[in-house]
Amino acid sequence: MKKLIIYIFIFFNYTLIAQTDSNLDRINLLLKDVCTKISAKLTNPIVLNFYSPANLFFLKNRTEVYFTELGKISTKNINDTLNFNLEEVGIIYSKIIKSGFFGDYFVERCAYIKGTYLAKDEEKTILTGEFNISKIDSINYDDISKLENFSLPFTRGDLPPEPIAPSIIEPLIAISSAVLTVVLFFTVRSK
Repeated sequence: MKKLIIYIFIFFNYTLIAQTDSNLDRINLLLKDVCTKISAKLTNPIVLNFYSPANLFFLKNRTEVYFTELGKISTKNINDTLNFNLEEVGIIYSKIIKSGFFGDYFVERCAYIKGTYLAKDEEKTILTGEFNISKIDSINYDDISKLENFSLPFTRGDLPPEPIAPSIIEPLIAISSAVLTVVLFFTVRSK
């Protein structure tokens, strides 16, 4: 029975470790939030017109998928259109935070998405608005290269410089404590 409890404890310890979302995953979550909020305001199915700078055109298919999942895109010949303009998408890395004295560095990551939308039928504008959504979380400084997609420039951000003082002080403390231990060992031993 004790072995079973130990195995269960070990199993749950290894399965509860969460994987950090990539930058593209964070941007896709923001895009899904925007599509959900817009589709809640729409009453009829629409034809989607997607506009964006060339480097963001990658997100067109994802936007169509989200509106289709929400039941807002029609394949029939209808007159209601949604002009979806994705203006800016990106990642900003801000301050570096240290976890403990000899701990890892963590960086605040802000994923953001900005744009406008305009829904209209044959005669008039039905709905118009802007969106500017962002989400902030902390990620390990060493994992940043794994979370960025180098073929998609909007998933990369400028890294803040690593603080110099802690990276100099920590080795000095480690070396000083080692020297102090050796000196104390020989002085106490010789007496």
